[in-house]
Amino acid sequence: MSKRIDLAEVVAHFETLEDSRSSVNLRRPLPSVLVISLLAVLAGADGPTSIRQWAEAKQELLLNMLSLPHGLPSRDVFRRVLMAIDPQAFQLCFVEWLKVLRQQNVNDDSSQRPILAIDGKQVCTPTGQGG
Repeated sequence: MSKRIDLAEVVAHFETLEDSRSSVNLRRPLPSVLVISLLAVLAGADGPTSIRQWAEAKQELLLNMLSLPHGLPSRDVFRRVLMAIDPQAFQLCFVEWLKVLRQQNVNDDSSQRPILAIDGKQVCTPTGQGG
């Protein structure tokens, strides 16, 4: 059984990241920029331009679900943010989010085999074949 994740749940995992941008560049909240970037990359985006293109395709959803008082970030905002974040701090937030997803899946599935499905796809390892 699959469970949809509310974007607010994803944002919450990235709110603790330090925002090192100057006060001039704070028009778009860091967690919103990171969540858009993360979702776009999971959907196949490979850089700031394709992240922006993905965001434009999902604009209505993103504007309704995320804090974006000044609209979608530009590709330059994505580029600057992705260059400025601390990779280790981002990784910690990302891993914590995955742990929560995994635990929710274990709780929802009596088989105790946590499977994370992304974009409707899932990878299953046959029992006894490694993990």
